[in-house]
Amino acid sequence: MFSIGIADCLQQISHIYAGLITLTANNFSFTLEKFMGGLGNAAWLAMIPQTLVLALNRYNVFRKQNSSSYFGTFQFMLFCCWIFGGAFFVTYMSSNTGILYDMYNFYWAYDHGSWSDIVSLIEYYSSVPLLIMAFIVYIGVVINITSMVSL
Repeated sequence: MFSIGIADCLQQISHIYAGLITLTANNFSFTLEKFMGGLGNAAWLAMIPQTLVLALNRYNVFRKQNSSSYFGTFQFMLFCCWIFGGAFFVTYMSSNTGILYDMYNFYWAYDHGSWSDIVSLIEYYSSVPLLIMAFIVYIGVVINITSMVSL
């Protein structure tokens, strides 16, 4: 949960910057805007697999397993989540794609770089299955909890 909190704080930094852009109608710097957009989106993409890791951890706890024996495994999985988000951040910092703020419609979006379409598809097709898997694991958690209550 602490790791998800860090990802949330990183996203908040980019949203504060977006608020300043909106209020002042000035994007200050293209490089700063690209950095903030990349930071916010990469933090979001690092957080998505972390929800699956958290779901697996909770499932493990409610299965009455010795959850401390899996501590290293979950730490490694969290590390991989940050590598996943970091890979997107590095990609966003390249000249081939990036995330920019649309101050007229008030949202972050991919720029028109040569890689933007493919990176957007990779983002979508990696995020949706992770969220579906987390949902399925949480169904298992609910089943475990309800079976514990009925005992």
